[in-house]
Amino acid sequence: YSPLTAIAKPRPNLLQPFSRILPLRKELGDDQRLARIGLVWSGEEHQSFLSERHKDWTTVSATWWEDDQPKELRIWWDTLRRLVDEDWDFVIVDAADPLPADLEYLIYAGENPPSAELSVALARWMGQGGVLLVTSEAPVTVDSLFAMNDRRSVIATTPERLGRVLEEHQVTFFSRADRPGMWSSSYKGADYIALFVVNRTHRPLPVTVKVSSLFCAAVSECDSALEHIQPSESGGELAFDLDAYSVGVRLWKTSHAAAYPE
Repeated sequence: YSPLTAIAKPRPNLLQPFSRILPLRKELGDDQRLARIGLVWSGEEHQSFLSERHKDWTTVSATWWEDDQPKELRIWWDTLRRLVDEDWDFVIVDAADPLPADLEYLIYAGENPPSAELSVALARWMGQGGVLLVTSEAPVTVDSLFAMNDRRSVIATTPERLGRVLEEHQVTFFSRADRPGMWSSSYKGADYIALFVVNRTHRPLPVTVKVSSLFCAAVSECDSALEHIQPSESGGELAFDLDAYSVGVRLWKTSHAAAYPE
């Protein structure tokens, strides 16, 4: 998928997106996804998925170009798809890393109970006020998981009901698209806020992205005004007209606000 062939011949259909995105890439640095939800991911369960699907290493690479096939074990993949399809703001949390203290909710979707180490880490995280949602069929009532917490810190649900549960708990969002097939995400860097909107459908579509008061508060920290944002009761709205399989971007910097080509 390189925009140039091995003999430096341009591929126009791939070169055009690269030429649009490179100026934006120069504006971006290290940043953080704006989200209050984390989906716990396990490298060991990913390896288990690959070992169950492939007899040996010679066919593993097929996993990455089969777009219509799961890339993880069923429960975890169904949970991920629900978060994406309903456009929830979330980050993926590696179970081997320290759990982020700034997240309000963690989702556990493993097909096996959490390890002793992860159970202790989850108990400590919930002791600081976090809530764990479990979409897994695996038992998670490990004694260490509840050693520091009330059982109300753990909510059992399914991938299909996950969005409803998040809404019942009034989980805060930063940006949400108003129609299926669209996915929005926002990031905060040292001197900018960036909003990305993806049209995952096969046809051009207009989309309105609702941004919350939290998002507007983050943008207002920039020197620029809330350009491109139409005020609403809950925060604001931004309008995009996106081609099929394309990305729209808005970038607010401390010195100016810029709108980049969609």
